[in-house]
Amino acid sequence: MSGRIHILWRVGLASLAGALAFLATATFDQWYLMWVGLVPLLFVIRDRTPGRAFLYGWLAGFVANAGGFYWIAGLLVRFGHMPLAVAMPLFWLLAAYQGLIIGLFAWLLTLVRRRAPTLPVTLLAPVLMTALELCFPLVFPWYFAITQAWIRPVIQVADLAGPRGVTFLLVLVNGAFYDLLESRRARRP
Repeated sequence: MSGRIHILWRVGLASLAGALAFLATATFDQWYLMWVGLVPLLFVIRDRTPGRAFLYGWLAGFVANAGGFYWIAGLLVRFGHMPLAVAMPLFWLLAAYQGLIIGLFAWLLTLVRRRAPTLPVTLLAPVLMTALELCFPLVFPWYFAITQAWIRPVIQVADLAGPRGVTFLLVLVNGAFYDLLESRRARRP
C-alpha cells in the first residue's frame, strides 16, 4: 500500500473512533459502541510519533464532538439570533477545541509508551483518560460515562467512583481489547 493510502486508512480509523463515541451518546443511544469505540484510534496511534498521534487523536475528538454537539449551530441560530454563516464557524471552533482532549490523550499515551513500551495499554489508557477528564477544561463538559447513562449495571459504578470511574472502566475495556488484538497480531501470548 502506498503512503497516501496508509494515511487515508488512518484518517478513516480515527474518524471511526470519533463516530463510535458520538453514536454511543444519548441522542443516538448505541451505548455498546463505547466499549470498543477507542480501539480503532489505539491502532492508528500505535508506532506513530507523539505529534502524529496527537493529530489523529484530535481528529477523533473533533468528529466525536461535532457529532455529539451537532445541535449547537441550530441553537445559536434560533436562540442566539446569529446567521448560519456565523453559527457554523463557532460550532466548528467548539468541536475543534473540545476535540483536543482526545488529541492530548493520544499524545500522552504515545509518549509514555515510547518511554515504557512494556506497559500495557489496558492499564495506561484509563489512567491517562481519567486524568485528562479531571484536568482539561471543556466549554461543555462531558465524560465517556454519559454513553452509559441508561445502563443501570454500568452506571452504578458512578455511585462509587463518579462519572470518571465509568470512564476508567470503559477505557480499561477498550485497552484490553486493543492489547488482546495486538498480541494476536504480533503472535504473542
